[in-house]
Amino acid sequence: MILRDAKGSGGARAWLGGSDVRRDLSATVEFQLTEGKLSIFARTTPNMAGYLRIDIDRDGHALLQQKSLLTSDPVTLAQARTHIQTNATHRLAIMLRDSNVNVSIDGQPLFNTREQAVCVKEAGSFGIAVSTTPTDSHASLTVNSVTLQSRRSTLASWNFDEALDPFALAWIKAHGSRLTEISPPLVRVKDYGMSNRSIGQSENIYRLLASIYNLRLTPCLRISSESELETWSPIALAGALSDLDCDGIYVNFENYDTFQINALERWLRQTGKMLSGSGRPVLVRLPRMLERLSSVYALLAAIPSVELVTDAGLLMPVASVQAKQIVEERIATPTDDEMKALPPIFTVEETMTDKLSKTIGMQIRELIDAGENAFRDGNYEMAIAAFSEWNRLAPTSPTPSHRIGDALINLGYHDEASGFYRQSLVLDPSQIKLATRYAQLLNDTGRKIEARHILNTYARLFPESTDILLAQAEWLYRENRIEEASERAERILRSSPDHFDTILFMLRIAETEEGRIRAIENLTRLGNTPEQQESLISAIWQHDLLTYQNSHLFVALMEQISRSTKDQRLKTLLSRLEPRSTAVTETFTTTLGLSDNWQPEGAIITADAGSITMQAEPVRNEFSARLLRSERWRDSFIEIRLDALEGGFWLYSRRSRSHLVRLGFDATGNRLNIQVWKGRNNDVVASQFIPWSFPEGGCTLRLEIRGKGITGMVDGKSVFDFPLALPEDFGPGWTAFAVNAEARGTAMARLSSLSSGPLPMRIAMTPSAPSVDEQGVNQTEQLRRLLPVLTDVSPDWFTVKSTGEWVSTLNEEGDFYNLFARYYRLRLVPVVRVQRGAAVTATDIITICRTHRFDGLLLWFEAEPAAEWFTAMDRELNTPGLDVVAITAGAAPGTETIRGIAASRTLFKDYGSPVPLQSVSPDQIDITNSPDSKNATEPLMFRF
Repeated sequence: MILRDAKGSGGARAWLGGSDVRRDLSATVEFQLTEGKLSIFARTTPNMAGYLRIDIDRDGHALLQQKSLLTSDPVTLAQARTHIQTNATHRLAIMLRDSNVNVSIDGQPLFNTREQAVCVKEAGSFGIAVSTTPTDSHASLTVNSVTLQSRRSTLASWNFDEALDPFALAWIKAHGSRLTEISPPLVRVKDYGMSNRSIGQSENIYRLLASIYNLRLTPCLRISSESELETWSPIALAGALSDLDCDGIYVNFENYDTFQINALERWLRQTGKMLSGSGRPVLVRLPRMLERLSSVYALLAAIPSVELVTDAGLLMPVASVQAKQIVEERIATPTDDEMKALPPIFTVEETMTDKLSKTIGMQIRELIDAGENAFRDGNYEMAIAAFSEWNRLAPTSPTPSHRIGDALINLGYHDEASGFYRQSLVLDPSQIKLATRYAQLLNDTGRKIEARHILNTYARLFPESTDILLAQAEWLYRENRIEEASERAERILRSSPDHFDTILFMLRIAETEEGRIRAIENLTRLGNTPEQQESLISAIWQHDLLTYQNSHLFVALMEQISRSTKDQRLKTLLSRLEPRSTAVTETFTTTLGLSDNWQPEGAIITADAGSITMQAEPVRNEFSARLLRSERWRDSFIEIRLDALEGGFWLYSRRSRSHLVRLGFDATGNRLNIQVWKGRNNDVVASQFIPWSFPEGGCTLRLEIRGKGITGMVDGKSVFDFPLALPEDFGPGWTAFAVNAEARGTAMARLSSLSSGPLPMRIAMTPSAPSVDEQGVNQTEQLRRLLPVLTDVSPDWFTVKSTGEWVSTLNEEGDFYNLFARYYRLRLVPVVRVQRGAAVTATDIITICRTHRFDGLLLWFEAEPAAEWFTAMDRELNTPGLDVVAITAGAAPGTETIRGIAASRTLFKDYGSPVPLQSVSPDQIDITNSPDSKNATEPLMFRF
């Protein structure tokens, strides 16, 4: 079978008929991947609301993902690299049972760890797909063969000396994906008689092993004579099992050749009755002489609690189909070489004398080394086995149960892990970090009251513990008790002022300018130390810190780290955060879809030459796309051409976790809205709307933030009477768009163009008061003609003399510019001419701006200040919303340069460095804001 992408389809799929009833399965696919990406689907529900998916592209990148109603979006369970040869045949094997997924390629495990598909547990279809990738514009896959088998019940048993049990544990780890039962010997039979050692002594290890692989633990009892049958009467067997944490019992009569059918029936009925109260089944392997008698199987089918165990190759009578069959696999006794190949903990062969002579301390040291090595290598099952044996040898030590809990969390067993954490804390309550981890685990699993109780108890015992106080603060913040959370964090900082996690927490919850500035300054101070740089950069990405007021300090630090670090990981992180200085334009002239500049969420995207179609995933009401690296834009636009639409549509600008601006409409309304949301509770603080319906044939929507005004446009025309005012102290944020609908999976948009970028700074530098020029032209009318492109008004009002004295020409007539700027939603940033040698301080700037309610200042220097002055301004100009730029006079008129200071440092490309400033006469108004315009990203000044 050959799968290829049809023209513009982006890929092709094929579903295996009749596979939709398969839940547990074993599948192999032999394939040749010529172009594109291979995808294997399993447990796929209708409308693809849920599935497991394995993706492999030609570069060998492999992903294991799941999607369900609980996860909404696909969740990546594992990723790996493998080797794929173009046109070479590869064999992919998938084993799926309950929550366990195991994948191998060409006989080698594809993913290093056993993965769990926790949410996807329903039966569903099995399918194969091929799709295009960013590097492969076409997709082609040849499927040579597909084998799909239902999973059979398989039991693993062994009957060798307990000194060789580590081999059994390793064997089960290697084959656990295809097992359903493990049956360690209930008793050991030696040459000199029956051993006194029962499974109960190793019960903890076997129970954990069964839990890890989702297996039933059914200890094996071998009965081969009448005397053994008398010893293991139903009453005796029930008593032996009463103290064991097992799921049933496997009784092997294979070597009992004199057994009679009547005796077998009586023993099984009595045993089944004795164990039925505990819900434990009886697994039975028949004597060889009875295995081929159909009457025996009819008898077993009449006993509900009995399940049959056979060899894989046994040809069973027709009547046996009524009995549940479990295939037994025996683990052969390992050779010396096989034992020596195991991890060091198991390489020493022990005799009874050796074991007695070896000290407990020596054994524990070996177990610790083996367990920690296994944990470090990701072999969490082997680590659990070693730690469990350590726990048996040192039952009063709190550490082994702690480490078992850590390993269980890595395997996804959170409830089981909490039990071991609790056990460790009982043995040693002074483990404060473990107590906070335990409380966080309880909180994450919905047990908030228990979490609060633990935190309060430890707070009373250890009132000065920073870990407990911070865990309490996080708990309070989640409950919206901000003031109490802040009190806990401040208490930590009084004793540990450089506690990174607490400072970051204070920034996240800061509700005042002072608190936010203090937290940002402290974080940047710590970020200057190499040991904290990765933590800070990761926090900037994870918590969207660049959208906070005063986050320009992070930008300056990022520049510094980027120049000095040789760590490639840091450089990769920094590249995702670097503010974008030019517009992004998507014309969809190819079939590659949306570029990597955008981060889509919840959308299925198909591309044709000239347009793309975005459809909500089947379980989602909404999809969205965020423009990466747009978090620091001040003046900006986003424009989109919609050819078709199902649902409501919104354009976003300056969006963050606490504020946003948007233009659009709901699916249920017939009006176009422009809105500003701000605050912890996302309150609408400004809005306008007009009656409007989405036109047949589509339209172009554009959202602009220019100066202090917000404009909504349809097909190139403003549709609102006046720009909406942007609130004071409104922070930066990213641009995005979203489509939503009431019914899941129905939201859809077809786009033929998409553009977004920063708008250039357009300054009108005017005299100190409006007048009529020498040609009789009214300057006020000239200003009004510039309104479509203007962002800032800069009257020439101030001079700073070389002596430091400030001289002002501002008078009552000059107040006209104040009113003009407020009315037309422009920033008022007066010119301050700074003479050579004059000193300008941050205090001067903040004072004059607050006194006159200026939005900032345009500092015009005769000579550029030293680099140290700009560094000081970045640190000291910490008033939110204050736009300060510096212009330096050139050697000749028209050669001036401009650069942003503090919050404005990312206004221009090469932020933090001067760029050329173009000056034109006020009647030159042909400068547009198209992203393709020659001057679209360059600052421009209209000089009156």
